[in-house]
Amino acid sequence: MRAYREKIVISLAVGATMAAFVTPSGSAHAMDYNDPLHTYIVQLTGEPIAGTKSEDEVRLDIDTSEAQVRGKQLARDRKKATKLVPGVEKLYDYNLTFNGFAARMSSRQAEFLATRPGIHAVVKDQILKVNTISTPAALGLTGDDGMWTHRFGSPESAGEGMIIGVLDTGISDDSPSFAALAEPRPDAGVIKSKWRGTCDKGIACTNKIIGGRWFLAGQASPEDFRSPRDYDGHGTHTASTAAGNHGVTATINGRAVGKVSGMAPAARIAAYKVCWKGGTDGGCSAADSLAAIDQATADGVDIINFSVGGSATSNIDPVSIALFNAAKAGIFVAASAGNSGESGPSSSAHNAPWITTVAASTHNRTWNATVTLGDGSTLTGAGLGTEVPQAPLISAEAAVRTGADEKKAKVCHPDAPLDPS
Repeated sequence: MRAYREKIVISLAVGATMAAFVTPSGSAHAMDYNDPLHTYIVQLTGEPIAGTKSEDEVRLDIDTSEAQVRGKQLARDRKKATKLVPGVEKLYDYNLTFNGFAARMSSRQAEFLATRPGIHAVVKDQILKVNTISTPAALGLTGDDGMWTHRFGSPESAGEGMIIGVLDTGISDDSPSFAALAEPRPDAGVIKSKWRGTCDKGIACTNKIIGGRWFLAGQASPEDFRSPRDYDGHGTHTASTAAGNHGVTATINGRAVGKVSGMAPAARIAAYKVCWKGGTDGGCSAADSLAAIDQATADGVDIINFSVGGSATSNIDPVSIALFNAAKAGIFVAASAGNSGESGPSSSAHNAPWITTVAASTHNRTWNATVTLGDGSTLTGAGLGTEVPQAPLISAEAAVRTGADEKKAKVCHPDAPLDPS
């Protein structure tokens, strides 16, 4: 982006002189084994391939001679840049939606590299964090006059011909929300003409989940499946919200609570796992996210869903720049507003104008349960449990299991189990 002019290096020493970083030739900076290594995202000057798409093109065509020539030039530029810091471990090359690469290097190498011609910015990698059954009715999608019927003919047809790329914690392919769609598919030709992706081992792809990839180079060893399979559940939730099948029975603790549907039940899903479970280091690396955005663009998705945290004050970070170029390539980009912060504009992440930022809202649904006391009075509250027989009413604190925390038991904390006897 042309507005992104300043060369940025985050968390680097400011007071050191350049003499400490430049070799006698002034052209390269070798590995300093006494300086800890970190992951850095290096942005080169010039537009990525998507940035050169003409306004006449609806979607980026990566097979054109112009795109191929541009890609070769970007590869030469990256090779030239890496020669300036010999010995670094390159993690990713980016060329479709971001012009640059990610690599492991020392802070001294990063600061040196940021001063070289042809380098636009060097940014230390960030680890971001991941941020319904009545929603279709609340949005006016259901019923004879609803958008599903009015625009698509039926809920089962909504989203036909579309591929949604979900960048998240992966996907659980065994969920009923992702069962194979009925064949033959009326949009089979459309999907085949644009889909270039693949399905990595770990999940079973069908005509519903048509792609699954995983990106881990920017993360430490995770406590997670090294595959597109979802360990956390967040990615499965967001994917089913966007494109889960229509009319799937949802259950909580064995009790059916209604029929659920994604917003575009006929759309196909491609899962890109960039968020990982793993203690304090768990989350979503910006370096991995950039690689996934590049890959999703190459694979032919129509939509990118990124329900992951982002900056509330800046839209010139590497991920925002990549999403800008994905949008320029013809992809609709949706991202979450976030789950934290006070009211006001600064509490919302992903405020860039090329991103459709989606926030949660209140809803009008409740599941009620009643309890009848010994004096005959009845109290109503939220609950999903099945009916239980009459029993004496005692304090939870008095029924705590031996060894459990009584203070937690007093407020019915799940970590303080009660004694069933």
